[in-house]
Amino acid sequence: MGTSLQRGFGWCCACAALLVACDPTGGGDAGLDASALDVAFEDVSLVDGDVASEDAAPDDGGLDDAGYDADLLPCACEPPPVCYEITSCIPPSSCTIGPVADGTVCPGGMCSVGTCVPAIPGVCGDGVRDLTPAREACDDGNEINTDACDNSCRKIIRQDGAQESIPNDNIVEANVLIFDVNSILRIRGTVGGQVDCYPHVYALNIPDQSRLRVAAIESLSGTETLCDTGTDAPFTITLQNRAGGQPISGGVDGNGCPILTTSNLDAGEYLVTLDASEDRPDASLYWMRFELLPPL
Repeated sequence: MGTSLQRGFGWCCACAALLVACDPTGGGDAGLDASALDVAFEDVSLVDGDVASEDAAPDDGGLDDAGYDADLLPCACEPPPVCYEITSCIPPSSCTIGPVADGTVCPGGMCSVGTCVPAIPGVCGDGVRDLTPAREACDDGNEINTDACDNSCRKIIRQDGAQESIPNDNIVEANVLIFDVNSILRIRGTVGGQVDCYPHVYALNIPDQSRLRVAAIESLSGTETLCDTGTDAPFTITLQNRAGGQPISGGVDGNGCPILTTSNLDAGEYLVTLDASEDRPDASLYWMRFELLPPL
C-alpha cells in the first residue's frame, strides 16, 4: 500500500505490453543509439506451423533463411522498462530497446531521456496546452475560472456521475472536484491496462473544519449500489493537504472496500490519491463517492 503521489506500476501506461511480438526478419540494430539496451528473449509456445525446421522443403516460401515464418512472427520479447520501447528484434538471441519519445506519459509524470520524471506545470493561461516537458490538462486562456478548465489549467468535474478526465495520474493534472458541504459527488473511472495507470489524483477545496468521506461504491445506475465483497476496487485512498503536512491514509470497511473518513480539517486544497493495491494488467471500471460533511 503506497502513499506517494508519484507512485505507480513500473510497466503501466508507457510502452507497456505483456508480450511484444517482434519481426524476426527486421534485421540488426543498425542506426540505433549506442546506449540502447539488450533484452533477452522469452521462450514462447508456438502453434503448429509457426516454425519450420532449417531443413524445410524448398517450396516453403513463407520461411526465411533461418526457418522462421515471417508472417506469424514466432518470437516474443520481455516487456521493456518504463520509458523504453523495443526498436529491433534479432532472433533467436535478443531484442534491442531504446528510449521512447520525450513527453510520453508514464506513472506520475512523463518520460525524459528514458527516465520517468514527475510532471511540472506548464505556462498556464497562454491558450496553448503544454504537453512536454511541462504538462497541462487544459489551457483555455484563463478567462473564466469556473468553466471546465480552472486557473491552474486542470480539468474541473462538478456533475454527479461524471467520468474522470485522464491523464490525472499526477499533481499537476489532477481532476478538480467542485461540490458543496452536505452534498455528494460520485465519479466513475478506469484503472489498469496499457492506457490508464495509477495513481489517480483528485483535488478539492475543503471549507474550514469540514469533514471528508471518500469511499468506493459498486455502481450508480439511477440509484447507488454500495460496495460489497464482490466490488472490484484495487486501490488505496490517501488524503494530503496541498500546503503540506502529514498524509492521511484510508483503510477498508467490513467488506474490504477502500474508504477514508476524516475529522474536522483546516481550510485549503486537498489531494485525494487512489494508488495501486495490486497489479492490474487489464483495465477495470471503478466508482468513487466523495462527500463533504459539516463540522462535528
